[in-house]
Amino acid sequence: MVSRLLTLFFSILLVAVPLIVQGAQFTADIVITDPHEDFLYKIYVKDNVYRLQKLKGPETVPPYPMIVNLETGISWGLNPQLKKYAVIKDIRKTMLVNPLVGWPINRRNMIEQAGNDELISGYDCETKLYKRSKKSEPSAKVWVSKELDFIIREERFSENQTSVLEFKNIKEGYFNERLFVIPSDFINIKENSGSPLVRSSASDKKLSVKRTPQIGIDGGILLVTAAKNNHPIKAFVKVFKKEDAKYIEGKWSLPDGTPAEYKLPEGEYYVKVQNPEERAAKEIMDVKIEPGRTVTFNTDFSVSDNAGKKALVPPASKTGVQKNQPGDRFEKLQSSGELLFEEIPMIKGAEIIKKMSFGPNGKVDMKVDASTSDIMNFYKTILPEMGWQQGMYMEKETAAAIQFKKETSLITIKASLKGQESELNMIFIKN
Repeated sequence: MVSRLLTLFFSILLVAVPLIVQGAQFTADIVITDPHEDFLYKIYVKDNVYRLQKLKGPETVPPYPMIVNLETGISWGLNPQLKKYAVIKDIRKTMLVNPLVGWPINRRNMIEQAGNDELISGYDCETKLYKRSKKSEPSAKVWVSKELDFIIREERFSENQTSVLEFKNIKEGYFNERLFVIPSDFINIKENSGSPLVRSSASDKKLSVKRTPQIGIDGGILLVTAAKNNHPIKAFVKVFKKEDAKYIEGKWSLPDGTPAEYKLPEGEYYVKVQNPEERAAKEIMDVKIEPGRTVTFNTDFSVSDNAGKKALVPPASKTGVQKNQPGDRFEKLQSSGELLFEEIPMIKGAEIIKKMSFGPNGKVDMKVDASTSDIMNFYKTILPEMGWQQGMYMEKETAAAIQFKKETSLITIKASLKGQESELNMIFIKN
């Protein structure tokens, strides 16, 4: 029998018929062992619904509970501290916070091959091997419990490393089903746009069966205005997620001084402000949204020297800022010959500070003894030669960011000048 997770995944991507099964009721610990980061989750499963919460792991993944309906793909993210919840309509967008979504998505373009039955944690399991095209060695292996109808172990193989997701301490039997009920005093942060929940009583909001990403439960407010010669002007403000350059929303700031207002989940963003009258645009590179806080930016389109650039960032100390001139120390950077994530050339002399892998996807932080312009020029030269197409590009005095696309893969590269070195952050996503 095909596992619920696999059936859900393919039903979403291939628009197949909804899955309707009656599964077991059990709890388990999910232990993820990775060469760079380890995680511990707790899961409660009843039929087609499960509740998942991270207990240990990096702070980049929120510790909030998540309820997922496997039959429909709806997810609900709960924040018990603030008594709020979010309804998430596209389950694929939860892949970075829900490993039971992220791991299957990472192997969706692989070739599946049936393996032998094996016994794992006392459960008789079907096994499946997954291979990439033109590669003989498997990239992943999963164990599907016949009794639980659930994947209870998965192994990923990449760059001579193995990552393991395993269900441990599995306990079958009854548990409190109120774990799947949203308390009546929780507020839907998307309430004004309509709720996918239905009330069965005055005390509880119970989950319905419709379809919804953990984009964050709590967040803050971003206000952006535009001005020219000390007078407010009308401008169109676009907000993008910094991590993957995903476009979030666009609004107008008005000539009466009314700002473009956004309620955003906690995280980092960048903003593009367009003055339609002059066909001019300016960018706010580093926008950090924190819970309960309001961040305000005024974008100045005045003609005076550098007035616009100074208005794009919050006030900061003006001492110790080094100019970021290309070619200050290097005529041309060279490749080390090493490929990050089997795709991206690494700059010779770069020092890896931190690296995280999620199957074929990953993130790496490095230090490079070069200006941000040198780094950008390096990748603008070498990646197109490897078939990558340049996308979004932004640059200011001490920072720059660029994206490249090739087929279903996306690279986001950001460099920030820190003293005599640059911090280089790279995100690789293979869809």
